[in-house]
Amino acid sequence: MKIGESPEWSSIESAHTGIATEEPTDYLSVANMFAEGATLDFGRFVYVDGNGCGPFMDQKFEILHLRTGRAEVICDDTRFELVAPAMALVVSRHSLTYRYAADQPSHVSWCQASGANLSPQALEMLMSYRGVIAPNEAAVALVKMGVDASEAAGGGSTPFIEAVGTALFQHFIDWRRSANQSRDVPKPVQRVRYYIDKNFENPTTMADLVEVSGYSAQHLNRLFHASYNENPLDYLWRLRTRHGAFLLKHTDLQVSQIAYRCGFKTPNHFARYVRNRYGISPRALRARDWQWSNSED
Repeated sequence: MKIGESPEWSSIESAHTGIATEEPTDYLSVANMFAEGATLDFGRFVYVDGNGCGPFMDQKFEILHLRTGRAEVICDDTRFELVAPAMALVVSRHSLTYRYAADQPSHVSWCQASGANLSPQALEMLMSYRGVIAPNEAAVALVKMGVDASEAAGGGSTPFIEAVGTALFQHFIDWRRSANQSRDVPKPVQRVRYYIDKNFENPTTMADLVEVSGYSAQHLNRLFHASYNENPLDYLWRLRTRHGAFLLKHTDLQVSQIAYRCGFKTPNHFARYVRNRYGISPRALRARDWQWSNSED
């Protein structure tokens, strides 16, 4: 059963939210990573009285969700402690052993890849994503979905379970890649982006963003552009335009309703941004998307 980190994980900042410092150089597609015949299995167990499991030999790849308790992980030649709540991508080359806390129950869920037989290159790439991070809602939901489906199937694997496991590994890897990319972004700049993401539908001015960041407008523009390759107001309007295009495709709201809902001053204002981004008017964009959708039915 599960938990983990591995040899070079001394770079992790904490057992709860640490991010490994290794930066992957290439994008990793889980769907193309495992050899034919590999399986993805889910499970869960409550460990008490200091029980554990292992050693598991050869290559091991798994994602563990530790809901309560703590565990000692012996991964190849490295020992470390994992403290709940946490999730981890475990990658071992040779052996993997788990020892759980004796003074409290450890509730553990996992997704394990069996028979993966990675090439040395794929193994090294996967290891660059290993590590511990605080659980997010999507990952927790995928683990629960996979565990529930596995128990409903009597502990076996099905195409649905394989798909959920693949999605979980891919989500974890993408999530860690995003965290790695953002770790050098100044915290005030991250706060501004988070503020925009949560409030893009509301009236927002540069003065608001300056207040959120604590920087001057000029300094904020420079740092935000250095981090995300656009200034914060350009990011705000791009987000509004993208959401407007989503509503054009997935609702029958009037164009004017969408414009005001997404924070534009007038429908013409919205139309100008849509035309600049997509090359056509909002009505033409909706017609194109709806016609495409109907042709695929």
